[in-house]
Amino acid sequence: MSPGRVTITRPSGSGGPGGPVAGPGELGLPSRGSVRSSCRPERERHLPSAAAREPAVIRLPGRRPVHARDARRRARVLLAAWGLGEQASLGELVVSELVSNAVCHGETPIWMRLSAAGGELRVEVHDGGAGRPVRKHPGGRDEDGRGLEVLDGLIEEQGGERGVISDPAGPGKTVYVVVSLETTLAGAR
Repeated sequence: MSPGRVTITRPSGSGGPGGPVAGPGELGLPSRGSVRSSCRPERERHLPSAAAREPAVIRLPGRRPVHARDARRRARVLLAAWGLGEQASLGELVVSELVSNAVCHGETPIWMRLSAAGGELRVEVHDGGAGRPVRKHPGGRDEDGRGLEVLDGLIEEQGGERGVISDPAGPGKTVYVVVSLETTLAGAR
């Protein structure tokens, strides 16, 4: 991957999120801090895998807060390119919560996979850590610990599910959230 570029890969034919990717399965977006650091939606709207709503895997280069912010931005661009409209905000919120948890509590490697098919939006975030997400019940003065509570509320309102899949090759896990886009569309009318 060249400096200043973020790679979004399609998992098919790539050997999965950890495998190498070449050719048309690779999609480069400018990353924050690159020469083309401004987000230019008119250019990014024409991305081939975005138009087809093909699943996208986005790797995070590390565990700093800047990596979580960049993941949100990339998800926002991709979901908007998929034409999800207001549902793109829902997807961005889900990405924000799951990626923030992986950055704060997980281990590298961290990647996320986004897909929209069959009336559902699926967000998966993988990290190499052994811990599992635990829903907390924070008090009024607590500054964190509300992420899974927020996600569970959205899932209840939108219809969907949240779960964890253990990594069979090691201590890692994939936390996923699936929400119905049909419910969101019906609620907007």
